[in-house]
Amino acid sequence: MKNQSCLFILFATLILAGVAMYGITRYVTKILENPEWVNTLAKWEESLGEPLWEDIQRSHPPVEHPSAALALDRLLYRLCTPNGIDTAGLHRHLIQNPEVNAFALPGRRLVVQSGLIQSAQGPDEVAGVLAHELAHAELSHVRQKIIKEAGLNLLMDWIGGGLGLGNFGIHDLARMLTSTAFDRQLESQADRKAVEYLQKAGINPESFAVFMDRLAAKEKGNPAPPVWLSTHPASPARPSQIRELAQKNQERIPYSSSLSSSDWSTLKKCTNP
Repeated sequence: MKNQSCLFILFATLILAGVAMYGITRYVTKILENPEWVNTLAKWEESLGEPLWEDIQRSHPPVEHPSAALALDRLLYRLCTPNGIDTAGLHRHLIQNPEVNAFALPGRRLVVQSGLIQSAQGPDEVAGVLAHELAHAELSHVRQKIIKEAGLNLLMDWIGGGLGLGNFGIHDLARMLTSTAFDRQLESQADRKAVEYLQKAGINPESFAVFMDRLAAKEKGNPAPPVWLSTHPASPARPSQIRELAQKNQERIPYSSSLSSSDWSTLKKCTNP
């Protein structure tokens, strides 16, 4: 009888915990989807972006080559302009780090690591990754990731007059954003939007799929997979889905290289350690 009572209490506790978690999830979802919160959430993200970028710079210095910055800007404008993405307030950073990675920070900040440029076999592969990260930023995925991983208390802390870190430190938040993965649904959304961005910009999404194929091949049997795959997990089906999405759009404009050969050479040269 005692065992039955314990089991009943455990079962009831699990149900209550599930109901509470569902209620919290619904509450957070309503906040994220409420138009009245749009400006508040945008300001919160912007307040986090600058200190996070400053923290990352302490470990990995920016690549300070004006020609490299100009080339990367041209690539970003190539993606943004035909897709109607406002480049005002969109920050682009290039850092020295041999790991193959790029990531989005709060406040519409895109960080590209030198290892990504060096591993890419052409500018269109970088364009694919950049389009994917741009999608995370424009679809508010970074905001959702922070609240999911670190809790709503970060936002509540900011509203209360704090920095919006709760029990986190800036370094903890930076590590979380650059080392933990987006969930599968957000990754799928970012892939779809990236293909749309690429095709509207006249850049062939096949290069993005080839890039993922190559990283996935390196991951096999490797206890330390490429960083971009560890934070953006790629199932074997993802490159195929990218190709299928590209095939569905029959009204794409003709494809051309995302960068001139001279701009691509400059990026390669300036990020070579």
